[in-house]
Amino acid sequence: MTTLRILTLNCWGIPIPVVCKNRCDRIEAIGDEISKRDYHLVILEEVWLSSDYKILCEKICPVLPHAHYFYSGMLGTGCCVFSKFPIGETMYFHFSLNGFAHKVWHADWYAGKGVGLCKMVIDGLHINLYSSHIHAEYNRANDEYLSHRIAQCFEMSQFIKQTSGTCDLVILAGDLNMLPSDLGYRVILTNGNLQDCWTDKEKTTSDEAGNTCELPDNSYTSAEDTKVNPLGKRIDYILYRANQGVKVFIKEASVTMGCIPGKHFHYSDHEALEAVLRIEKSSDVVSPLEDDDHLESERNQHLLEAIEFIDIGMEQSKFNGMFFQFGFLLLFILLFLLSQTEAGGDPMIFYILLFVKLGLTLVLAFCFWTGVMVTRTDANNFLGIKLNIANVLKNSKVKIQ
Repeated sequence: MTTLRILTLNCWGIPIPVVCKNRCDRIEAIGDEISKRDYHLVILEEVWLSSDYKILCEKICPVLPHAHYFYSGMLGTGCCVFSKFPIGETMYFHFSLNGFAHKVWHADWYAGKGVGLCKMVIDGLHINLYSSHIHAEYNRANDEYLSHRIAQCFEMSQFIKQTSGTCDLVILAGDLNMLPSDLGYRVILTNGNLQDCWTDKEKTTSDEAGNTCELPDNSYTSAEDTKVNPLGKRIDYILYRANQGVKVFIKEASVTMGCIPGKHFHYSDHEALEAVLRIEKSSDVVSPLEDDDHLESERNQHLLEAIEFIDIGMEQSKFNGMFFQFGFLLLFILLFLLSQTEAGGDPMIFYILLFVKLGLTLVLAFCFWTGVMVTRTDANNFLGIKLNIANVLKNSKVKIQ
């Protein structure tokens, strides 16, 4: 029998002091706290700076000597893994859709989000550990990224399903940015054949709801967040699947790492989630998720619903493309007219016109890049994901309208 104690935490390591408070102190405290506890696997998100990752390695690696950071995109993924056991092969699957390039202030498009895989062998058990951070939900009432997140959930579940057939145990941990009632969560569970540690736990030492974000007593929760979610929300998960010949008992699952001892602020704007798994290997055990007709039927219903949102996302991409192409045309005409304007020998007017034309040229280039390249790519990616979902449904003999 093997016991694994696992922790996942969104560290909120955005390197902008005005947006992200007390980052340096919190990163130090996170490393100190994890190093004091007896974890076997730690999965962290939003570790954006290499200097912060280095600090975490210096503090955590003496007790969890094996570490891996998933590099992807312009900003990096922010995801890293610390392990008491050697990490074997690793790979990273970059999501096809990552939000909008023109929403620079959200930055998800530039972060290279996806799902990372670390393979390891623990007490003879072949374990696939997956780490991910799904696109953020910025406005639940008007969620412009819903199609993107559902697409990411499908791609992640497919990646896990296609890469985990020969291992004994699958573990997925991270900030999935969705509630248990959301379609994306149900797609991950049913299409990835995964179970939720929180719902399967035998006991907990914390809040029964398992809420990890926007908790009312968290020092970084705003009054507006408290109005929307008075008790917080559950968006951080540790999911698992025991393959054939393996039985898993979730002995405990708890929300932990709240306020930093001796400080007036918390480790992060999220709380950490930990789970204790007890694993038995037996040739007589068959995975309860295999050949489950009810699960397959439920999955098919979720995928049919997902296609509807994929279609919405495809239309949104086409609309964005036309918007930026039209903007490109208007700016081109304006730039042409300005190029015909004379400064009349006044140096001040000359330099003003020069800077205006330079600014318009930059915006013009951005509109061309976004309207022609980015939005067309997004539309094609939505179409590709829709066809991939259709193929899953076709194998289950489900007709798509």
